[in-house]
Amino acid sequence: MKHIKFKSDDKYYHVEYYGDKNNTVRRLERSDERFELLNSMIDRDSDKIEDCIIEIENSSSGETFCRVIRNVSYWDGLFIITWHEVVY
Repeated sequence: MKHIKFKSDDKYYHVEYYGDKNNTVRRLERSDERFELLNSMIDRDSDKIEDCIIEIENSSSGETFCRVIRNVSYWDGLFIITWHEVVY
């Protein structure tokens, strides 16, 4: 399973963690290998995305959570990464 990690600002981290916001938006950084992996997953059906985990780290506390990526979209230099919700 592939793994990709991003940091999230404290004000977004908790809504992402609890599933109120189950996505993140990232600006393309051409020299960053994470975006090569994301590029290979753009607009694929969720059952066609290779298993890939996104790890989100709270930039203030260092706390993290992981989710399985469901969809990756690209628009105007931005990657929109959506993950499966967690059932509590």
